[in-house]
Amino acid sequence: MTDKPDQPRQFYYECPFYCLSANSQGIKQLLELKPDIALMEPTGNNYSKLWGTHLARAGVEVRLVGHRELRNYRANHLALPDKDDDADSLALACYYFDYHSDQRRFVQIRDQTIVKIRELVLRLAHLNRVQSPIINRLRQDLAIALLA
Repeated sequence: MTDKPDQPRQFYYECPFYCLSANSQGIKQLLELKPDIALMEPTGNNYSKLWGTHLARAGVEVRLVGHRELRNYRANHLALPDKDDDADSLALACYYFDYHSDQRRFVQIRDQTIVKIRELVLRLAHLNRVQSPIINRLRQDLAIALLA
């Protein structure tokens, strides 16, 4: 979508929305669309992390919109149905067109650099956790070897 529809409710009933699976094939299909930006609600950690991480790695800016903000926007500005994936996706797109210049309207904004830094920090934390037992074991082995 490149512009906000003039009549979002009518657009909702006429648009053939994509339905992509949360797997490698779905990610591949989404990336083939060559998106510049992706908007999501911060849903279950694994779900939003899967899409958000892969999109950001591919150079797509990822913005998260809070549940309450999107629900109010959908109900008060668009009059779209509640609890509907197609309505949610249209509401997210329209929300971006209305508020893209106000970064305070978004829970989080991820870009490729931020994702890479985050991955490196998490990897470093993991390596720190893993090295402690190894170092402790080596100290024990050295202590035993020196006493013998």
